[in-house]
Amino acid sequence: MVPLSACFLLHPALHDDGHEADVSTRALTPMTACSLFKNYRMDIRYRFPLKRTFIVEDAWPLEGHGAVVALERNGQEVTHIVVTFHDRPVDLAPELTTSNVAPVTAGIEMRDGLQIIASQIVKRFQYFLSIHHTLEIDTNDVEVEFVPKDDEEKNKIHVFSIKSTTENPRSRISFSMVSQAFFATESNDDPSFTVSFLQLARQASLERRYIDAFRYCFLLFESLYGEGNSRPLNSSKQ
Repeated sequence: MVPLSACFLLHPALHDDGHEADVSTRALTPMTACSLFKNYRMDIRYRFPLKRTFIVEDAWPLEGHGAVVALERNGQEVTHIVVTFHDRPVDLAPELTTSNVAPVTAGIEMRDGLQIIASQIVKRFQYFLSIHHTLEIDTNDVEVEFVPKDDEEKNKIHVFSIKSTTENPRSRISFSMVSQAFFATESNDDPSFTVSFLQLARQASLERRYIDAFRYCFLLFESLYGEGNSRPLNSSKQ
């Protein structure tokens, strides 16, 4: 028996304009051969935009983590990261739901559960590449596409694509705080070091990276009150 993990298809090659290349250009691997012995299933694609794009002269799909990652390019400019999970059951497609609670009468239930995995793949990819280059991928803004392999699957899918975005609430600031911040600029204090940790902690919390948020807060408290102690026990005593 061939392991299920070995049955993921290699993503078809992409032209510079983002369209799929001819079928003849697809690589034949044990994974594509595996699909010949079972029914085709739908693909689920997650498309993440880059907040800061980058240039790459050549690119091809990369396979790992049970998925295929491709760079979507406009010419040589990479604008999106696309994570594709092949051969997934149609039951994972979104389902339309109804509600008796006003004012919401209908909704969409996401059932695939793969967005967290796709986001983790993209985030880890960003971390490693950011060691050498400045890169930022927006994992809170994602387009999901459910691609059936035949008409039978198509008839079972009610929602073929969905886009979700996250909008951070605007801060409500009193003018008293604004004026105090302005007059504080006349002092010799420099809060830039403190603010850098605060911003990192806030952003991590907004992205639900709570462990990272805790780490940044701890580093902030340690720098302000630790008096040079690097050991947590000594810092807590201070």
